[in-house]
Amino acid sequence: MELHLGWLEVMAKTVRFAVEKGDFHPGVDPVQFAHDMYGVMLAFHHASRLLADEKAEARARNSFEGLLAAARPPGQPA
Repeated sequence: MELHLGWLEVMAKTVRFAVEKGDFHPGVDPVQFAHDMYGVMLAFHHASRLLADEKAEARARNSFEGLLAAARPPGQPA
């Protein structure tokens, strides 16, 4: 449990830094973003390993790109 909580905190810290640098808009919730990103990672692992879904990586990349797009300030290039 500590390992997972630590990993979530590392991701949230990274998001906080992105907000501070202006790469993400100020309304981004770092803990929610980390939660959503972790969910994408777990879904990828499940689809890839357990279900042998050949499209698992493409689906995970698409989900992650959606998270990034929602977090970027308006007008910022991808």
